[in-house]
Amino acid sequence: MRFYRRFLRSLLRQVRYLRHTARDARDGVPRLQATIALTYAALCIAGQAPHQVRDGARSTHEIERQILPDGGHVSRNPERADRAAARSPAAAPCLQVRATSRRRPLLNTPSTA
Repeated sequence: MRFYRRFLRSLLRQVRYLRHTARDARDGVPRLQATIALTYAALCIAGQAPHQVRDGARSTHEIERQILPDGGHVSRNPERADRAAARSPAAAPCLQVRATSRRRPLLNTPSTA
């Protein structure tokens, strides 16, 4: 029980720190990851319910801002999208379309028949 309390206290300290620094995170994948982590914390840790709406809204805003309708990242760098999916499992469904479309040409070229 002592370990559990110390673990939760440490986790809450880290979440508080992330809440204060997430706004200053570098734009792009780092900020997206920070907002997703805060949303997970608000949903999974007891006593974090007051943060659920705000953190969820921030994650939604970052996903809408950074993930294009085709599932690609605004940077249009497939490696960055793959890295974001690997680091943030919640973002993976948003990025899945782009990751699979890399194998197909982005533009259809007319065939010479």
